[in-house]
Amino acid sequence: MSKAKNITQTAGISLAVLVASLLAVSAASAHFGGGNNEQQQERVAELAERFNLDESEVESYFEEKRAEHEAEREQKRAEHIASLVEAGTLTQEQADELTAMREAAHEEVKALRDSGANRDEVKALMDENRAEIKAWADAQGLSLDDIRPEHGRRHGHGHGHDDDSGVEDDSAES
Repeated sequence: MSKAKNITQTAGISLAVLVASLLAVSAASAHFGGGNNEQQQERVAELAERFNLDESEVESYFEEKRAEHEAEREQKRAEHIASLVEAGTLTQEQADELTAMREAAHEEVKALRDSGANRDEVKALMDENRAEIKAWADAQGLSLDDIRPEHGRRHGHGHGHDDDSGVEDDSAES
C-alpha cells in the first residue's frame, strides 16, 4: 500500500473513531442532563471546523443517529408492552392507554425543552408526568414494578432510565 493511501486510510479511521467518540460523549452528556442544544451546536461547529467538514452535514449526521437511537428505543418499548399484554399483565386497552400517556409525556417534555426551558423546569414536568402515570396505574390496580422494563430498574445510581413510572428521561433527544 502506498504511503499516501495509508495516511488517507488512517485519517479516515481516525475521523470515524473521533465522530463515534463525540457521538458517545454527546449522547452521554445529554442523557445525564448535561447537554443542551447550544452545547450540541458548539460540538457540531467544533467538529466541522477541526476536520474541515460542512457544518450542516455534521448536524445532519447527528440528527440521523439520534433518530436511529430513538427508533430502536421505541421498538424495544413496543416489544416490552406487547409482551406484557401477551403475559396477561396488561390488557390491550391498558397497554394502549399507557403508550398514549408515555407518548404525550414525551411530547410535552420535548416541547418544553424546545422552548428553551431550564433543567429544573423540565425535571418538574417529568416528575408531574411520572406522578400521573403512577396514579393511573394505581387506579388500574397495576404495580409499576410489574410493567416497567427490567433494564429500567434503578439501583441508586444513574439517570435517564425508566423509573417506577415507565416515563423516561428523554434528554438525549434535545
